[in-house]
Amino acid sequence: MGTQQSENQQETNSHQGTQLNEAHQIVYEEPFMQRHKNFFKGCMISILILTLLIPTHFIGNLITERQARNETVKAEIATQCGNMQTVCGPVLVIPYLQAEKNSEGENITSRSFAFFMPESLKINAKQHAENKNNRTFKVPLYNASLHITGMFTPLNKKALNILVENMLLNEATLFSVLAI
Repeated sequence: MGTQQSENQQETNSHQGTQLNEAHQIVYEEPFMQRHKNFFKGCMISILILTLLIPTHFIGNLITERQARNETVKAEIATQCGNMQTVCGPVLVIPYLQAEKNSEGENITSRSFAFFMPESLKINAKQHAENKNNRTFKVPLYNASLHITGMFTPLNKKALNILVENMLLNEATLFSVLAI
């Protein structure tokens, strides 16, 4: 009867995580979750990290999309207001007549142009910026007022190899080049 009672006691104790060994010493056995708690903590941290990466990915995509939209808006406003421009100094253009022979040996007169750049050039510019708003984005626009002066040296007609009679000085023009 004593053995049957010890077997019942052993079964009862084994359900509670304790067992009696043959020397009647109590041996405590940890529950499964308790034994592997570090593993489960690691799994939970990994799941949290992966879960938090999803919104980070969405935020990264949103930033990239906004940057692309910003560049598009800047390009749209630039095309409405004018793109980057380059100003080249004044150029003196003097048309002249040039006698040539065509392929049949006949004398023909053609119109040509001689271009002269200034000896010295001075450009005074006043620039001011304004911000143009397009709902979400601000785009700076720059305006400039230019005052261009140049000094031309007297024409060395002998060095040009153009007869003075053929020069059309009354049709000479002075202009600045604006490159876009």
